Formats: sequence, C-alpha cells, structure tokens
Amino acid sequence: MIIDRITAEKIETCKSVPKEYLLNLMLARQITKIMATPLSSSIINPIAVATAAATSAVTVTFLPCNPPKITEKERSYYTGPYGALAKFKSPEEEHEWSCRVFKNCSKCNKSLALTNFNGNTASSCPFDKQGYRLRRPECSECTKSANKGKNEATKKAKELGISTKAPEGTPCELCGSTRGIVFDHDHESPKFRGWLCDPCNRSMGVLGDNVDGLMRVLNYLNKNEKRKIVQNPDTLLLSFV
Repeated sequence: MIIDRITAEKIETCKSVPKEYLLNLMLARQITKIMATPLSSSIINPIAVATAAATSAVTVTFLPCNPPKITEKERSYYTGPYGALAKFKSPEEEHEWSCRVFKNCSKCNKSLALTNFNGNTASSCPFDKQGYRLRRPECSECTKSANKGKNEATKKAKELGISTKAPEGTPCELCGSTRGIVFDHDHESPKFRGWLCDPCNRSMGVLGDNVDGLMRVLNYLNKNEKRKIVQNPDTLLLSFV
C-alpha cells in the first residue's frame, strides 16, 4: 500500500493500514495522529511506503522528498568552516532526512516534517550540538503569518508618525539594555507596543507573546516565592507586595 501524500481525502486509506505492520515508531505515531485529527490538504509531504508480506514481515521505505530550493548561503554552511560540525555532507542529504522527522509548531501546534520549518540562524553556528540544522520553532506558514502581521504593524506605525527604528540610546522596556533594540508589536492587533532588546523580544515569543503565557510563568515562580500580586486600578499595572 502506498501512502504518497497525506491529505484529508486520504485518511480512509491510512485507516486501512494494519497497526501491527507499523513497526516504525515515527511512522506509526504520525498515522495515529492522522487518523485522529483531519489534516489540512496543505500538508502534502511524502510520508512512506508500507508493504506487508504474507509472512507478516514488514518493509518500510520512505519516499523521496520534493527537490529542495537551496540558496548559496545555505550550502555554504555545509561546505564552509561549519561543515565539520554538520551531521550531513550536503543540504540535500539533510533535507531527505528531514522529511521523515516531525516536530510540533510552537504557534499552530501541528505536527509537521522538519522541512516545514525554516532554518534558524539566530545563533553563531547554524547547527545544534548533534550536527543537525537549527530550525525555527514555528512552521514556515506561521512565520509568513507573523511577518505579515509585522508589516501591517509597521505600516500603521508610519501612518501614526512612529519611527520603526529605535532612536539612538533607546533602552529596552524590560531589562534596560540599549543593545539590539527592535520594534515590538502586538501580534493580534497588530500595533506597535514598544522597544525591546532582541533577547527579551525572543524570550517573550517563547513564552507565548501574550499575558496568559506570562501569567503562567508568574504563577509557576510564585509557587515558591508566594508573593501577592496587586493591580493598580488606574494604570492596570501589576506589582508585588
């Protein structure tokens, strides 16, 4: 049986694969999710060919991915000074492997192949400690959505006469640092919120970039500190007593 593309229309096909034949744990996990949750037809990465013989032996062979679009800069990570740290010899080789490994998007929480996540070059090295390509926590579709929101926030800020570049010496509104100050915006509105340093901005994103996410962190820390949080009725700002 060939499972060439996983779409909402092929869920019934997936259901007909006997569970005992799905010995590959990753494949079994993905098909279980597919049977439980209808997926968007935009998720079209080739998954696998699962063939069961009469003896109940099983062979699992992964289909090749669609050809990747490799930039010269991306290729240089594998051929340049960082190449010695890479797990794979070329981006094509890693792309083939990445089609078979899944992770959850930090934004939409969909389980997607690593090929659906853009490379992350925020650190000095493009590879992790195991030599795999670093990737963004959110999928490429969520990255596009976030970029669109930022563009809208930038446009609104310009219409209101707000600079999109921090004036020289502007401190981060969280830690006070004056290095790497970036334009921060509300992802729901979208509108300009203020100026943050890059580390603080990224940290907020990891925690959900909203009040609910940060309150969970406060409640977690306050399990030990047991401090009382009060809110100013006029400014709505929070403080500890």
